[in-house]
Amino acid sequence: MLYGRSARGIMKIKKIFFVIILFLSSIMLSGQQRVYSEQVAFISTLGVNFSTKILSYITYSSEKYPIFKITYNKNTINKKKYLVLCGVHGNEPAPVYAIKDFLLELNSNKVNTSNPQVDFLYIVNPWGFEKNNRYNINNIDVNRDFLTFTTQEAQVIKNNINLSEYECVFDFHEGNTKGYYLYFYSKKYEAIANNIIDLYKVNNVPIENDYIDVKLKTINGKIFVPWYAKMYMKHNKTITTTLWSYDNGIEKSFTIESSKNRSIDERKRIIKEILAYIVNSDF
Repeated sequence: MLYGRSARGIMKIKKIFFVIILFLSSIMLSGQQRVYSEQVAFISTLGVNFSTKILSYITYSSEKYPIFKITYNKNTINKKKYLVLCGVHGNEPAPVYAIKDFLLELNSNKVNTSNPQVDFLYIVNPWGFEKNNRYNINNIDVNRDFLTFTTQEAQVIKNNINLSEYECVFDFHEGNTKGYYLYFYSKKYEAIANNIIDLYKVNNVPIENDYIDVKLKTINGKIFVPWYAKMYMKHNKTITTTLWSYDNGIEKSFTIESSKNRSIDERKRIIKEILAYIVNSDF
């Protein structure tokens, strides 16, 4: 009897110890730091399928981050251009890693010059990326700053990206949800959203149906943003990248959300599937 109690006591201590280790690990991961210069180093290795440009610099005291636009299929005969963004929130890493892997794969593939040109804005919020922080150094959510443009990050995009050149905009994000989902703004182009949802389905990943953004609820993995929600966001001065692009005439604007509760490898794989759909489609 004494042995049984002792064994149970030891097991209880082990469980407590394990929980403590998990808790400490989560703290360490949440505060992890990354090196921006190392993450963007691959850009210099990209070959003839690409052209690259430093749009501007984000400068905080002694820290200076170049913001890159990476152009794929620069010699296309197709007149359409798409814009892809990632790293607007610094604590959403899977799109950043997936886009890097995807571009390196495209680097060694033969390009189809009948497909549209695709521009990638790679890591919009470099300080947040390094610190694994949603916000920028001034604790501002860059993805709510596309009305006032108070942040350097939003200003770089406003001053260097001519939205009239683009047919589509795709901004990749991540959330603390059970599954994958997306936002879209025009019922006219819901077919594109449906095709992305189909990619989730064929890859057997969970599609989010429970997430509610203010009063907008996911339905089969999609959140349609109606006119009154757009007005609400304008009133509260919380304009996102894709609402900004939509308001500037790009009806084919989409925010694509992966789930941070899924494995990083799964998230990267699904994002790469969506990227392949984007670069090989003539919307």
